[in-house]
Amino acid sequence: NGKLNVYRQERAPLFFHSKWDEIAHGWFKQIIFAGLQNIFIKSLSQGQHFPSSGTTTDQFYFSANYKDESGNSPQAVSLKINGYTMPMDLESGIINTGAIYSLSYANSTPGTYNYYFEATTASGEVLRYPASGYLQLTISESTAGWEMIAYSIDATPKYMVSAKSVSVTVEILNMSNSTDKIYYNLPYKFEMFGPSGNLEDQKSGTIAQANKGSILKVQTSLTPNNINGSHQIVFTVYPNKDTDFSNNSKSIPIIIGSDGPTREYHISDDWAWVWMDVTDFTL
Repeated sequence: NGKLNVYRQERAPLFFHSKWDEIAHGWFKQIIFAGLQNIFIKSLSQGQHFPSSGTTTDQFYFSANYKDESGNSPQAVSLKINGYTMPMDLESGIINTGAIYSLSYANSTPGTYNYYFEATTASGEVLRYPASGYLQLTISESTAGWEMIAYSIDATPKYMVSAKSVSVTVEILNMSNSTDKIYYNLPYKFEMFGPSGNLEDQKSGTIAQANKGSILKVQTSLTPNNINGSHQIVFTVYPNKDTDFSNNSKSIPIIIGSDGPTREYHISDDWAWVWMDVTDFTL
């Protein structure tokens, strides 16, 4: 738009003086300079915002440095952001050496916003920073109050002599702090890893809707490779917003072959009933 961020004002008294030249016998004009005077530099610089990015609940601080060596205050300093003009206030400093103009800004709509700074000097010149193009601010939606957790996981069977299909059931829970926080099209994944950490099987899908406070069950079946040892089933849910992403996974081991569970029972009488899936048993 032809605007600059630096304006140089020069006022140099200059006049012509007519003089008769006795030798040349003619009139000529003598240009007389009285010297450059009142040279004032006006500038708009160091435009920025802080923090560099944030969420819809954050306040952003915008500032720019305005300078006019004449000491005259500008008619206006403003932030131009996404088609809107927002006046800025003098925060600190002296005009003739550089003064900071600033404002605080918040926006409840996530997105990327183009902006620049503009100043109108006391004598009407328009300065722009940057001189061309735009600066950018990125605002994402706040995750405050959103909470999705992988609540529990179970598998059947957990122990087997040779590999076969394993049925897996997971419960997830929307523990957000208000009923308006609803997850839609929530992606998830089941993975089964072998004893050496290699991926053996996986299933994925999406949950159409998870309301606040609701416990939802997700089920699938996975098949391990027929290798003795401990196989690991890992479930992960992938919310697009969450206060704590560390509780989005649950895992459970599946044992194949000789590494299966060992139980030792001490019978102190002639006979006794012992349930084979019991962990601790005393007669």
